[in-house]
Amino acid sequence: MSKEQIEPIKKLLKNALVSKEEIPTSIPDNWIYFYFTSLLDVRGGTQPPKSDFENEPKEGYERLIQIRDFTSDNHKVFVPDTNKLRKVNKEDILIARYGASLGKILTGLQGAYNVALAKVVFRSELFESKYLYWLLKSFHFQIPLTKISRSAQSGFNKKDLSYIPLPLPPIEEQQRIVNKVEFLLSKVDEAKQLIDEARETFELRRVAIIDKALKGELTGKWRSQNIIEKSADEHILESHEIIMKLYEEECEIAKIEGKRPPKKPAIAKYFSVNRGAISNNEKMPKGWVNTTFSHLCILQRGFDLPTNKREEGKYPIVSAGGIIDFHNEYKISGPGVTTGRSGSIGNVFYIEEDYWPLNTSLFVESFNGNNKKFVYYYLENFPFESFSSSTAIPTLNRNNLMEESVSIPSRKEQDKIVEILDHLLLKEEIALQEILHLNKKLDLIKQTILSKAFKGKLGTNDPSEENIEQLLAKILEQK
Repeated sequence: MSKEQIEPIKKLLKNALVSKEEIPTSIPDNWIYFYFTSLLDVRGGTQPPKSDFENEPKEGYERLIQIRDFTSDNHKVFVPDTNKLRKVNKEDILIARYGASLGKILTGLQGAYNVALAKVVFRSELFESKYLYWLLKSFHFQIPLTKISRSAQSGFNKKDLSYIPLPLPPIEEQQRIVNKVEFLLSKVDEAKQLIDEARETFELRRVAIIDKALKGELTGKWRSQNIIEKSADEHILESHEIIMKLYEEECEIAKIEGKRPPKKPAIAKYFSVNRGAISNNEKMPKGWVNTTFSHLCILQRGFDLPTNKREEGKYPIVSAGGIIDFHNEYKISGPGVTTGRSGSIGNVFYIEEDYWPLNTSLFVESFNGNNKKFVYYYLENFPFESFSSSTAIPTLNRNNLMEESVSIPSRKEQDKIVEILDHLLLKEEIALQEILHLNKKLDLIKQTILSKAFKGKLGTNDPSEENIEQLLAKILEQK
């Protein structure tokens, strides 16, 4: 080859490769660092009009691949197959270009792809496909991508990628790296699966512990060793007095508002439920009584608070989904319990401060003399779904719920049950947090594996193999 032919190749190599002085980390001698767009290309997808979309496959149509399709097949879309569409095979690699998915590396689907995705184009003589896939998922590509000054919504363009340096070993080493990486990551995934199973076990065990406590199974020994000064029957009679006071207050409000008064709670209802339950339920612990839900607690609807009236302040606003905002004017006094009324039925929150419940939630107006934490545990395991409407947005039927049968011990035993549950569930929570911490460590281990892989530190490199720069020079020569 003449000098005139060699010089342009040298220039091309110089422009493609990162100089030794600027290489971001040490690599084996037969590796190179290259700038993304010097050896790779990206091609954005096409966006057919929504009027062309079909939900079922048709002759002459092609599947349109969107980011969401890589996690679910529930939203398949098909569009007319034209020469304007840009397409991918299952082996091709795509990069998510916009929004919260920015930088996700995706593969495994075939069809046309939309503008939210960019296809990575590469030469098979230089890149092993799976090596490139894992390289782009590693911090070598992901960190520089996140530092691009463009917004997540505007995404990235080809010029943004041109400054990203990436490592490249000989092609045989790429395959060895892939084999080693996938073997090690499979072991990490196995460990993560065991952790997920353990987390599910914790959740089931929590439910089982609370269930046993609320059936009196954890306080049997305590009952045999303690004298209860005030029986559950006396406790229920006192709670009925509280219920009647609340009823009278609601009647007054209804009178002022010109509405019909609420249904009057009957003490006879308590006695009929109680007697029936005692004769038919031999397993109910001694000293416990069955009564109506209204003697456990009174649930009231939350209050509307338009978004334009919410502002940063002292009191948390609680919706069916939990604490969502703060406001410094409205509040409900005292610690309380709230549960979802619509949409998120059955979400129960125990709140240790003053709060403002939105109209999507129910809050405990009165604990009726019961231990508030006992009420919380009871509601946490309560089957609220059984009392929801069958409308498009299921809503809890409070009136039916208030007449449901519940079993309640004396206040003294409630206090003991809460003490036992707090102790047991704290131990469970500590153990669960250790499991979750281990899960985070495994995520770090994954990145450590990828980091070492692309620095040539997995013990797979063969220094006798031809330098990848020589192969690149041959390719440029052929061009």
